[in-house]
Amino acid sequence: MRRAFVSKPDQVAVQLITAHQASTLDLRLRLVTDQAVQTDSWEMGQLPENLQISRDYLPERLVLKGQYDAEFGSIGYVVATRVIVNGGSSLIEGEELVVSAADSVLLLTKVERYAHLEEDSDSQMVESLKKLEGDYDKLLARHADFHTPIMQRCELKLSSGEDYLLSVEELLAQQHSDSDLSSALVEKLFDMGRYFLLTDSGEIPPVVGHTNINVNLQVCSGNLADLSESMEVFFSWVEGMLEQFRENANHIFGTRGIVADVHPDAENGYLNHYDFNWPHHYWISAAGWLYNEFWGHYLITGDKKFLEERIIPGLKEIALFYEDFLTDFDEDGYHIFYPSYSPESWPENTGCMISINAVMDIMVCREVLDNLLDGLRILGTEDEKIPIYEAILNKLPPYLLDEEGALKEWAWPGLEERYNHRHVSHHYDVWPGNAITWENTPELARAVLLSNRKRGQQDDSAHGIIHRALTAARLKDSTDVYANLKQLLEHGFINTSLMTNHFPYRVYFPDLIGALPACFIEMLIYSQPGLIELLPALPREMPKGSLSGVRCFTFAVMKKLAWNLNEGWIEAEIVSLVDQEILIKYRHGLMDLIVNGKEKERSILGNTLSFTAGKTVKIEMRLVGI
Repeated sequence: MRRAFVSKPDQVAVQLITAHQASTLDLRLRLVTDQAVQTDSWEMGQLPENLQISRDYLPERLVLKGQYDAEFGSIGYVVATRVIVNGGSSLIEGEELVVSAADSVLLLTKVERYAHLEEDSDSQMVESLKKLEGDYDKLLARHADFHTPIMQRCELKLSSGEDYLLSVEELLAQQHSDSDLSSALVEKLFDMGRYFLLTDSGEIPPVVGHTNINVNLQVCSGNLADLSESMEVFFSWVEGMLEQFRENANHIFGTRGIVADVHPDAENGYLNHYDFNWPHHYWISAAGWLYNEFWGHYLITGDKKFLEERIIPGLKEIALFYEDFLTDFDEDGYHIFYPSYSPESWPENTGCMISINAVMDIMVCREVLDNLLDGLRILGTEDEKIPIYEAILNKLPPYLLDEEGALKEWAWPGLEERYNHRHVSHHYDVWPGNAITWENTPELARAVLLSNRKRGQQDDSAHGIIHRALTAARLKDSTDVYANLKQLLEHGFINTSLMTNHFPYRVYFPDLIGALPACFIEMLIYSQPGLIELLPALPREMPKGSLSGVRCFTFAVMKKLAWNLNEGWIEAEIVSLVDQEILIKYRHGLMDLIVNGKEKERSILGNTLSFTAGKTVKIEMRLVGI
C-alpha cells in the first residue's frame, strides 16, 4: 500500500510504502529521466537541449542533479530523496537502490531550483532532509495543521455525505451517465481548485501559459474564495517585474510606463514571446488585466494602505503608457489603438493578427483609468494628471455591434467577426471587468450575451469554455452557465486526479481547476460596491446547497448562504467590514423578506439594508413561483 502527500510547510513529497499484511517488501528504486511521451505539440515534459544530468546513489538517499545549458549560466536543479527503511536491508546495485524484506519504506523527496547551482547544492539538500522527522503521520499532521484552517474558510456543500465518499472515478462515471451535475463532483472540484491555488503558490504563483487568459484563470478564485496568502504571492510576483515591464514599454513601443510580459517565467518580466502567428509583443493589455486582481483585493478588504501603496502606483505606470501610446485619432476625434491585438484571434477578412481597435484593449484602458480616478478620489489625492486621464477616457472609441446586435471584437469599420474562436477577449468588461451590467448598460449586456452564445469553440480549449461560463454567470444566463459546465465536467477535461486538461482527454493545464471555484461562486453570489445579488445564475439543476466564507466585492463577507428552491427559501448571513448600505437583490421574486428576525417590506428592485462594521446581518427570504 502506498500513501502519499506533498507537505506545504516542509516543502517535501512524502511517500509511505507498506507491506501487505504479514508479507514484506522487496523494492528496486532508481532515478528515471525518460522523456514523457507527447501526444500533442502543446504537451510539456520534454527535457531541454544540452541538459547535463548526474545521479548519486547511497542506501540512505538518492540524488539527481540537473545543469542547464551553460550558455544560460549556472541555472540548475537538484532532486534529493531520503530513504528510510523499516526492517529488512538496503544496498546499491549499479544504479538501483535495492530494498529487501522490509516492513515499510518512507521516501522524502525535495526539489529545488537554483539560479546558481553550486558544487555542494546537493549536499545542502540532503542535510535539510535529514533534519525532518522520519514519521509519516507526524509530517501529515503538520501539513494538515497548515492547510485545514485555510481550506475551511470557504466551503461549498451540495451533496449528501454518502456521495462525497465516492471515488473520483465513480463520480465521473456518475456524471457521464446522469442528466444533471454531480453535486459531489462539483464540491470536490471547488475544494480542489482552492487547494491547487494554495499549494501552487510558493515563490511565484501558478504561471502555466500566458497572461492573456491562462494565468488569469489560474488565480481568479483567490480573492472571492479567501486565499489571501496565494494572492499576496501573485501581487508580489507582479511587482517584482515592474522594472522589466518598463523596459518592455520602452524597447517595443518607445513609451514610458509598463507593458507586462505575456509569457511569464521564474526569472524576469521581459517580453520573450515574439511570433508571427501570435504577436504578443504587440499586446498592450496584460498589465491592466494583472492589476484587475489588485483592484479586486481592495474591494474585498477595503484596505486603503494597499490601495495607496500598491494599486495606485501600478495603475499610474499603465496610464503613463497610454499617454504615450494613444497619439493618433480617427476622423471623429477618437483615439486609435494601433498596433492592436485581440488574443489570440484576428478579423475574418484580413488574415492578419495585428489589427486596429481590439475591443479588449479599449476595455482594459478604460478600466485602468476608471479605477485610477476612483482610487485617487477615495484617497482624496489631488493629481495634476487627472485632466489627462479624463481626456483619454472621453476619447475612447465606441464599440460596434454585428447585424444581430452582438458585440464585435474590433471597434473599427470593415473588420469582420471570426466567430469560431476559443478566446472571448472582447467580453472583458463583463468578466473579469465589471463595467457592463444589465442595470447600468443593458444594450451592451445584451450584446455580450449574444456574442457569448454565438461564439464557436475552435479547438475545444478549456479556458475558452470556462471564460464563456464566467461571462454567462455575470450576465445571469443560467442556461448557458449550465451548458458550459456540463461540457467541462463530461467531455474529458477532468482527470481522475481532479486536475484538468487543456483539450479533451489530453494536455494537462490548470486553467480550469483554478477558475472553477470562481465560476461556482459567481453563479451563487454577484457583488460590486453597494450590491450583493443572491443566486444570480444558479441552474435549476442545483436546487439546494450552501456556500460559506465568500469575500464580496463590496467590503463584506458572506458568512453563509443556504438555499432550497424545492422548499422555496434562501438564508444569508453577511458581515460588512465597514459601515455601509448594501442593496440586496434576488431577481426571481420574493414573498417574504425577514432581516434579523423582523419582516421587511420587499421591492422587486431589491432592498437596501444598513450594515454596521463587524456585525452580522441575517437575511431570510421566502420565494415566489417555486
